[in-house]
Amino acid sequence: RDPYYDGTRIFDRFYTLDQLIAVFLVQMKAQAEAVMGEACDDVVMGRPVKFSDEAHVNVRAEEILYKGARLAGFKHITFAEEPLGVTYLEHIRSPKRELVFVFDFGGGTLDLTLAEIGGDTPPNVIATRGVLLGGDDLDKRIMQYLQKYFGKDVVIGREKIPFPYDMLELLESWQTMPELSKPQYMQRIKEFQEKPLPTRIRKILSAVETLAKENLGYSLFRQIENAKRDLSTHDSTQLRFIHGDIQIDETLTRDRFERLIEGDVQKAREGIELLLRDVNISADKIDVALRTGGSSLVPAFAKLLADVFGEHKLRSLD
Repeated sequence: RDPYYDGTRIFDRFYTLDQLIAVFLVQMKAQAEAVMGEACDDVVMGRPVKFSDEAHVNVRAEEILYKGARLAGFKHITFAEEPLGVTYLEHIRSPKRELVFVFDFGGGTLDLTLAEIGGDTPPNVIATRGVLLGGDDLDKRIMQYLQKYFGKDVVIGREKIPFPYDMLELLESWQTMPELSKPQYMQRIKEFQEKPLPTRIRKILSAVETLAKENLGYSLFRQIENAKRDLSTHDSTQLRFIHGDIQIDETLTRDRFERLIEGDVQKAREGIELLLRDVNISADKIDVALRTGGSSLVPAFAKLLADVFGEHKLRSLD
């Protein structure tokens, strides 16, 4: 969804985003052809209901997917919104007609669908809505909480210089953390380190330097994601990430996590309410509230759906 992201350099080669997508699609196409025993030239590609609130970003994103499919060798390419797959899967499993609300919450997007499904009549999709929220955003909230290990609220030297906000922003995702290794940021850290500093502040600066130079962002976010998953089934978890001067050993409770993501839960609630309002259907008319996607397992979102539709209507789909 980032309109400024063009691609990634891997060793000595720069891959555009459509080339990266094609790497995966080439493998999928080859495996499909091996299973079917014939050429596979047609593809229906799932896409989020909404990549962005900006129309041109939505168009650009679908064009990139299209180019990736062309590079992979597909000749006839069409698109379908991702929740339709879930809706049709539930349709063929449902012997009776039902009005279903689908809450499809993955790592990158939250897609909402209202549809009539089941029985002998084809499914009727009444409405869809995309909410710009994903499991990655929940990881980001935990990382924002952990920024205290990397300079948040720290003041440096006798001048009491606040740790730069733009550097803290780069810490919010593993994709942007490597930016900190660029000369302009390393120079700022070096200048800070040359000032008279308490041992605690010196260790924090060293932790930032280690995180950037040794490219540990992805490893740290894997630990964050594991902690998030643990909190779906446990009241607390231990988040440990020890590497040189990076000494994170944090007990994270479900209660604290739910306070960190309060704004995200509210954003999901508003999306549900807007979709129901758009079609003038009240929550009590819904027969089934179907949740799917890894992030839908987060208890705060299960509670949200129970509050809106009633717990007896909730159904999970793997």
